[in-house]
Amino acid sequence: MVEYMNATNQWKRVSDASLWTEKYRPKTIGDCILPEFKKNELLCMLKQNDIPNLLLHGTSGIGKTTVAQALCNEMNCDSIMLNGSDIGMDIHAFKSQVKNYASTCSIFGGRKVIIIDEADNMSSSTMKYLRGAMEEFHMNCRFIFTCNYFYRIMPAIQSRCSVYEFNISKDDKEIIKNQFVDRACEILDLENIPFYMSTVVTEMVEKYFPDFRRVLNELQKHSNTGGIDEKIMVKTNCDDSIKLLFDTLHNNSFDALRLWTHTHYQDMEPVDFYRVLYDSVDDRFNESQRPQVAIILNDYCYKSSAVQDQELNMVACLTELMKIINSKN
Repeated sequence: MVEYMNATNQWKRVSDASLWTEKYRPKTIGDCILPEFKKNELLCMLKQNDIPNLLLHGTSGIGKTTVAQALCNEMNCDSIMLNGSDIGMDIHAFKSQVKNYASTCSIFGGRKVIIIDEADNMSSSTMKYLRGAMEEFHMNCRFIFTCNYFYRIMPAIQSRCSVYEFNISKDDKEIIKNQFVDRACEILDLENIPFYMSTVVTEMVEKYFPDFRRVLNELQKHSNTGGIDEKIMVKTNCDDSIKLLFDTLHNNSFDALRLWTHTHYQDMEPVDFYRVLYDSVDDRFNESQRPQVAIILNDYCYKSSAVQDQELNMVACLTELMKIINSKN
C-alpha cells in the first residue's frame, strides 16, 4: 500500500520501489510537471469524469506514461498496461487478452482502460485489430496510447483518439526546467542525499531536458557515491561516448550506429554535437576527407535548427560520415 507523506504534495510518498523514477512518479495530474495550458486541459477532463481514447506523443521521459496512469488513478478506472514492443510476439494471445478484459465490467462499476505503452512499435496488423476493438468495446473500455513517433501510428487509430502532443514551447521551457529542478532537489532531500550546489542539479536538468526520467536516473546513479557535486558534470562521459561513436563508425554497422544515436542523441545540444565532431576532424579523418566532412557537418548542423526529429537528422549525418570513414580513399 502507498502511504502519502502529506496531502499537498502527493508525489512525495513512502514506497518500497528502489528506482526513483517509480518511487516518485506523480499519482495525480496536479503533481505532474506540464505546461499550464496542457495541465488545465487534463484537469477539465477529470472534472467531466469521462476519459476518451487518448494518444499521447512526445520525446522519451517527458511524462506520457505518468499522465496516463495518473488519469486512471484519479478517475478510479481499472487499468492494465501493455507494451507495444511485446504485442507482436503473440498476436492471438494479445487479441484474447484485450477481448477478455475490455468486454467485462469493472468490479467497481467504473470505466476500464487499456494503456499501450510504446505504441509506435506495434505492427500494422495489431493496429488494424485495435481500430475495430476501440469501436466494439467503446461502451465499456477506453484505450490510451503513448508513443515517441506520432507518424508511426495508423491514421485510423489517430482519428479515433484525442491527440495530446507533449511539446514544450520556448515560453514554457524555463518555467518547466525550474519546476523540475525544484522537484529534483526535493527528492534529493527526501533521500537524504547532500547536494552542495543547486546549480549542479540545474545543469543536469539542462543537459537532459526534457527527459525527466533520465535526470532522475542520473541523479540516483551519482548519489551512490554519497553526494551530488560539480564533479558529476565533468566531460569524460562525453569523451567516452564520442570515442564509442567513432569505434561504431569504423565497424561500418548501420544498426549499431542507430543504437548509438538512439542512446546518446540527447546528451548535448545538436549544435554542440556537430561542433565536437568538427573538432575531431583532424584526429579521425585523413587530409583528403576533411573538406567533405566539414561540408557535411555544416549542412546537418544547419538542418538541426529546423528538423522535427533530431535523432533522424543525426543518423543521416553519421551515415554519411560512416561511408567516408570506410571508403578506400
